[in-house]
Amino acid sequence: MPPKFHPNEIKVVYLRCTGGEVSTTSALASKIGPLGLSPKKIKVAPSASALIIKALKEPPRDRKKQKNIKHSGNITFDEIVNIAQQMRH
Repeated sequence: MPPKFHPNEIKVVYLRCTGGEVSTTSALASKIGPLGLSPKKIKVAPSASALIIKALKEPPRDRKKQKNIKHSGNITFDEIVNIAQQMRH
């Protein structure tokens, strides 16, 4: 039987994911089940690289078919500051 937990307690769990993609609930369940958390309540914090690619307005790519992509585009300094602020909070 899992231990009792406080409902308002915040727990931080670091999981590796690729490109900010949300993994399946079955993959999350084995890692967060012992903590007494539900996979449906998990929130993904995007990485800096995912935010920069989104700022470049590049289309999504297939990770299995396309490798070593050269990114091109222009980003303003204000967009970089916004990304840094998002990573900070």
